[in-house]
Amino acid sequence: MQTLALLLKLSLLKLKIKGGIDNINCGVSYAKDIRSKLRIIGGREATKGRWPWQVAILNRLREPFCGGTLIAPQFVLTAAHCVRKRLFVRAGEHDLFKNEGTEQEVRVVEAFVHPKFDVETVDNDIALLRLRRPLKLGKYVSTACLPSSSDHLKMNTMGIILGWGKKRNSALFGTDVLHQAQVPIADLTQCRLVYQDYYISDNMICAGFESGRVDTCAGDSGGPLLFSKNGKWHVFGITSFGEGCGRRGKYGIYAKVVNYVKWIRKTVRKSVKLQLWKKRRKYD
Repeated sequence: MQTLALLLKLSLLKLKIKGGIDNINCGVSYAKDIRSKLRIIGGREATKGRWPWQVAILNRLREPFCGGTLIAPQFVLTAAHCVRKRLFVRAGEHDLFKNEGTEQEVRVVEAFVHPKFDVETVDNDIALLRLRRPLKLGKYVSTACLPSSSDHLKMNTMGIILGWGKKRNSALFGTDVLHQAQVPIADLTQCRLVYQDYYISDNMICAGFESGRVDTCAGDSGGPLLFSKNGKWHVFGITSFGEGCGRRGKYGIYAKVVNYVKWIRKTVRKSVKLQLWKKRRKYD
């Protein structure tokens, strides 16, 4: 038992040093934007390697349909409604239909859907994916930071949304290359007024412009809503749902990550501990 406890401590320390949750290199990107300023209206193609924690989630046919955020070498944060029986994660991705030599594709071996996820209201739309093996971290694959449970986003604070989703609601397919856009935090009371037919809980963030035109769309689900804090990028939201894409008066809805930080940490810790126990049993 003491050996197992020691192995667990060493493994968690190794996970932290190599780029796990709260590692010193989380939220740092070494690629810069080609243009000095983001366009507020609409999105644009992201610079390759600018967002190294963004991953594509693939179905059993290896078709990309959701996004996710790498928060530790072996764990991806995504939306609960993106979870399927058989999934793959591709990190280091930029152009979905070109092999650029930076991609790492790994099968998902376990999915942890939040126990209070409600399919009808889409409340608690958050899940963790454990990969078959840890990803190798570097310039094109890295981890985003988690916020603290006490972090609060002020209204109109600008954040970044990412994805390979559709550029317009009428489009048949998503984009080949990763796109980014900038959106402000919206007032939750106002958001509830425009979404009267939906349940907008305190576990959700509303973001976007009242005029519309900048938003996430089909294929972007599970991807991050990012904010810079102390020079590092933190994942504050997970793309969940919306009514249409970029419609006037309609905001994008995101799972509020600060409400789930304790659950995320506990789930990762328990998973690591269980894997160590299984390895120990194997060699006993």
